[in-house]
Amino acid sequence: MTTLDNDKKTITFNFNGKFLSAKPGQTIIQAVMDHGGYIPYLCYHPTLEPYGACRMCVVETEVNGRKSIQASCTTPASENMIVTSSNENIKDLRQGIMDLLISEHPHGCLTCHRIELCGPQDVCQRHVSVTDRCTTCPKNERCELKDTIRSTELDTTTPLTYNNRNLPIHSDDPFYDRDYNLCIVCVRCVRVCDETRVDNALALKQRSGIAIVGTAAGNSLLESGCEFCGACIDVCPTGALVERDYKWEKQEKKSTTICSNCPVGCQFISETNKFDKMIRVVGDLAGESNEGQACMRGKFGYSYVNEKVIKNVYSKKRNSQISYDSGLKELFKVIQKSNKQNSMVLHSPRSTNEDYYASNIVIKKTFGIQDIDLTTNSTQEIFENLYQATGRASGKGKLSSLRDSDNIFVLLGNPSEKQNILAMYVKQAARNNKNIIVIDPRETEMTRYANKWLRLHPDNIGTLLNSLSKVITDKAEEVRKNNVANLDVTIENLIDFDRAKIINQEIISKDPEKAEEDLNYLSSILTKGTTSFIFGTDLLDTTEKKNSYLAALLNLVNFTGNLTNEKAGLFPLFDGANQIGALHNGINKTFDSVSERNSKPQSKIKDLDLAIVFNDGASEENLKKNTKINSAKYKVLFTSANTPLSKNYDLVFPVTNYSNREGTYINIEGRMQFTNSSINTKGDTKEVWQIMRDLGKLKGSTSSNFDTFEDLFTNMTKDVPSFSKIKINEIKKESKLISQEITPAFITNNKTYSLPELNGTADLYEGRVLIKEGQEIKIKATEGMNKITDNIQIEVSSDLFEQNNLAEGEKITLKNLENKVLYTGIVKKGINLSNSVSVTTLFGKMAYDMQNSGIKDWSMLVPNLKNDKVTILKQER
Repeated sequence: MTTLDNDKKTITFNFNGKFLSAKPGQTIIQAVMDHGGYIPYLCYHPTLEPYGACRMCVVETEVNGRKSIQASCTTPASENMIVTSSNENIKDLRQGIMDLLISEHPHGCLTCHRIELCGPQDVCQRHVSVTDRCTTCPKNERCELKDTIRSTELDTTTPLTYNNRNLPIHSDDPFYDRDYNLCIVCVRCVRVCDETRVDNALALKQRSGIAIVGTAAGNSLLESGCEFCGACIDVCPTGALVERDYKWEKQEKKSTTICSNCPVGCQFISETNKFDKMIRVVGDLAGESNEGQACMRGKFGYSYVNEKVIKNVYSKKRNSQISYDSGLKELFKVIQKSNKQNSMVLHSPRSTNEDYYASNIVIKKTFGIQDIDLTTNSTQEIFENLYQATGRASGKGKLSSLRDSDNIFVLLGNPSEKQNILAMYVKQAARNNKNIIVIDPRETEMTRYANKWLRLHPDNIGTLLNSLSKVITDKAEEVRKNNVANLDVTIENLIDFDRAKIINQEIISKDPEKAEEDLNYLSSILTKGTTSFIFGTDLLDTTEKKNSYLAALLNLVNFTGNLTNEKAGLFPLFDGANQIGALHNGINKTFDSVSERNSKPQSKIKDLDLAIVFNDGASEENLKKNTKINSAKYKVLFTSANTPLSKNYDLVFPVTNYSNREGTYINIEGRMQFTNSSINTKGDTKEVWQIMRDLGKLKGSTSSNFDTFEDLFTNMTKDVPSFSKIKINEIKKESKLISQEITPAFITNNKTYSLPELNGTADLYEGRVLIKEGQEIKIKATEGMNKITDNIQIEVSSDLFEQNNLAEGEKITLKNLENKVLYTGIVKKGINLSNSVSVTTLFGKMAYDMQNSGIKDWSMLVPNLKNDKVTILKQER
């Protein structure tokens, strides 16, 4: 970054005759751009450290009478400095630098006075070949090199010849193409991959004595550990790196949108073409939660919005499309007749707060259907325990503050794939030498950045956490004096988690010295500095086990003072993009709001009278397998997709999706953000809140008396206490953090669970990483695309190695209890966890599978890393 957060003093300097202010440490180009000025540049980028490679941003500076020419991207502004960016000497110098730069880049169009007049099929008066013209470049309308050359005012007499590198175009990796013939070696892509993403998948390479950008390992991105976040594409100033889908499309419209594929809530600039198709999304530098970054699912997972959609209401009873009014009346009659205690609503995780609010008002309060939740909510225990520990069913803290936490604990979750930007901040913290602790038996990308990786059986993690609480409370007497609910009972319950007892039970390690060392290390860092916690409930298979582990974790957070520490983050891991918004608006079985339980008793539903499903963002496979929905007497579907699933429903309503939805979301850090519509709706397609409003009016409800979005938003901010200070004109301009007032309390559930009997089976822990250090990755071209074909390595614990009489390097097969073959591979003694088997695959393989799945909305189908019971079978020699 080029700007220091130091407001103690303001510097004044002269830029081209105008006096500008700058913060101490701020570079000249940053200060000039902050005031709306412009200095030509190519290697500079506001999110990256100063580099000074291209020298296009040179300016003349004068300090105390001494003049010099310096790069404005690396030179800090100083008091009374005189800066000139447009005199003849500077212009000549820039033109000379640009002449050298374009000597390896096609530039016949770039230096032509007719550049704005020519089309792709016009006869070129300069005889520039078709493939060298700007009109055939995929970044023609968004080329920074073109803008810089214009400002440099290169003469039309510049020689047209250039050194064509004749490098092959790489279109054989997932999602995007690389044409290094158009690369100007500004190194932005390498730097963003290193500095921001902390991946190092790209690097500068030497080829025939020439420096060029390439993959850090091998020739394929699959070999170099690329996570396909698209950051390199967004910072590339030329057409060297570009998205493959809609590669040549020109954008006609830009809209600020919020990603609805995960709860991080990245802010994007969505671009649409003249055919009303979304052609690409770019990370918005103004986005508070993502700071201009994206992930594979956000950057490349939106092609589904351009697929064929349903435009009219469909009635199975009539076996035809019907009018919206007829469909609404039919829905009203069905809800009226149904037994509300035997009715269920599964809402979309991608719906807006306004959709949820209207659904709560109409479905839950007006019609009285209490069984309402999200299709993706599989982490209800997290919200229940957060409510007990904090008085709110949500976490706390700013995402970007993670990189400043002294310690970060990551437990039973895989944020690298499911909440990617959150993991990016953890990786940045690791680069800043912060302590990263991963407690998880699976090998995930987070383990590669961990100071300490504890591979424990999931059932034992709660025991470790309670033991740490016991060590801390024994050492720190002041903890016992805290006036927090349930403190005395919780301390009393910790008596069973004595240090010696835990070590003797081999919970942490079979080596007593190592177990002692780990306990000392963890308890030491927890009592020093700020600690943030990122936690899921992966691998825990019962509600009781989840509750026990979560109680132990949140009590530890409370004992260490991080629950009330404003700088410490508490980030639960879940799937739904607007899960927190749903909780605020009462779209949950047990909560009427994020801080209020549902007072109406829940009945156990056996056979449903009515099932209402919003399928946007839900797994169709899971919906097909849902026996409750399938057995319902009447089924209603709200969808935008023209899906075969709709044939199973009695009534189908077309609703908006990400591309034409407008409203607000609340992300994992409690930040409310506004998303704009980028594509027009078609036919009878409506926002969910509009359908709910019309449904409520048929019932005669005065609560649904909102004709416009503005009316709806005003009603919502009045009825939802945590939204009371938010104004619609403000939220459209910038995001707002919702108040995170906490009432700390200890949870008295300290039950522990012993490991189940073995019964001749082993525990399989699946893992996935970007790259395996020191291990060769084999790539094979299949139908023009690179694919990972390396042999699977199966790590087996020492006890299983001996029990099964295995030898290093031999082939084994893993079968689950249904006798299905899960993996066949080469055995290796490795995992230091009893009765365990570990298989770690590569992220690149999964990326290939997602791209080639044939499913347009694949972003919600990224496979979870599972824990399974398996038997080991030796292959015949």
